[in-house]
Amino acid sequence: MRRVAAALAFSFILAGARPALAHSFGPTYDIPIPLWLYLYGAAAAVVLSFVPLALFSRKERDAPYSYPRFDLFRIRSLRKVLTSRLLTGGLRLLSVSLFLVVVIAGLVGLQSGFNFAPTFVWVTWWVGLSLFTAFVGNLWTLVNPWRVVFDWAGWCAGAATETDSSSTSPTPKLSASGPLWAST
Repeated sequence: MRRVAAALAFSFILAGARPALAHSFGPTYDIPIPLWLYLYGAAAAVVLSFVPLALFSRKERDAPYSYPRFDLFRIRSLRKVLTSRLLTGGLRLLSVSLFLVVVIAGLVGLQSGFNFAPTFVWVTWWVGLSLFTAFVGNLWTLVNPWRVVFDWAGWCAGAATETDSSSTSPTPKLSASGPLWAST
């Protein structure tokens, strides 16, 4: 009987809830051109984006292809700057700070109007990090905020994480060194 009463009370509480309006950056916008013109333009953009692929793709199936690479660590001064504990520790601290700002802005920020969270995630994160990874290199292994927090928690518990290349397990192996920012 108490379950039925609790279920009824919970149902009455939920009955007054307002609907969630997700995935919106603001008021609706009607395009100033006819729908057919918009659809033809979108189709033309998709078709024309495949023209360079058709013109410049390899014709042989089994021909080996390697894209050009440039190792930034070959330059001694650049390697010294890019691997410095101050830079890597600062990037890791910045990634965790931005992650916390985005989560807090998403939870308590404005739900209508400008909110930092969706703009940062959709514009800076998805587009910016993807382009950076394509043109410079994979920065995610260094700035992954979940990994950074895990490393810091492991260091606070007395050990930092170190991946074990011989293991197929996703669980990291613990060793006795601190996170990058701790020794700066």
